[in-house]
Amino acid sequence: MYKIIGGDGREYGPVSSAQIAQWIAQNRANAQTVAQAEGSTEWLPLAQQPEFAASFAARSLPPPIPGAAAPDLPGTSGPTYSAPAPAAPSAPADPAAAAHACADRPYRLSVLDTLTRGWEIVTANFWLTVGASFVAMLANAVASSLPLVGLVASIGLSQVFYAGVYWLLLRVSRGEPAEFGDVFAGFTRGFHQLVLLSVVMFFSLGALALIAAGPLLWALFQSGVFSGAQPDLTQLRGPLLALPVLTLPLLYFAVAWIFAPMLVIDRGLTFGEAMELSRKVATRRWFKLFFLYLAFIPLMIAGLLCFIVGIFVVSTLLYASYAAAYETAFADQPDASADPRRPGAHEWRR
Repeated sequence: MYKIIGGDGREYGPVSSAQIAQWIAQNRANAQTVAQAEGSTEWLPLAQQPEFAASFAARSLPPPIPGAAAPDLPGTSGPTYSAPAPAAPSAPADPAAAAHACADRPYRLSVLDTLTRGWEIVTANFWLTVGASFVAMLANAVASSLPLVGLVASIGLSQVFYAGVYWLLLRVSRGEPAEFGDVFAGFTRGFHQLVLLSVVMFFSLGALALIAAGPLLWALFQSGVFSGAQPDLTQLRGPLLALPVLTLPLLYFAVAWIFAPMLVIDRGLTFGEAMELSRKVATRRWFKLFFLYLAFIPLMIAGLLCFIVGIFVVSTLLYASYAAAYETAFADQPDASADPRRPGAHEWRR
């Protein structure tokens, strides 16, 4: 883990070496960016730290000037580097345009690496991420269970709460100052678009679920099961065989729209733009994103067995992993090694 000084002169972190490598790839940190490794008292430019040599080599940056020296920074000891403030981790000038630029850009996604990055995000500020996510999920459940207004809340506010959880986790991932109130940012950042996103996704996925289950429900109705009769398996055989096929569109869009709330709250896109852009980008790694979700099924079961409390940690880890996948898919600078047209590039990672 490292602390890093941004271009605004502020200290960020602790962040992992993987996150700093991503910032280097995104041109949000450069060779003169100073960082302090955990357990060390020295602030050194990234170019002088061997663990980041591969990241700079990938960008073909020139090496630092040999023999460069600088006075000590206040509160530290040993040699430091007083180069001009680096390009700090910061949002691009036009976040929406940068997001749209990712529509046709290749990217790599590893399930294991994404899970690992998700865990790093959670543990970077464990009590804040898990506690705030728990409160947001609880607030969503309470709002959905209220008499009369519960149905309206469940239809119109679900993505508002989800987006707030993602916003908090993204800030923690980027080493930005994060606080408990960030989990409710969906009520202040793109609220109307998030409500529209909630409504459209609810009815769209609901319609697809009805299409998938409709033939089976109709067969059950015709066989008199709803009236207490024994089911006739010969009547149910066809709908049961068709169910997996009819479920495919539901599964596809449920995964393909996973980035939509983050694109609204983080990049300022409208709900329609966010859904379509999320679909385009997620489709290229749909199976990886789907397998990422499947990986959490045993974890969810284990969380329930751990006095139920563990389910909140696992749920936070699930959100954090998809936030990490979003950061990979919508990086401000493309990863050249992910381009299958590049000689020697390996697009798929195990």
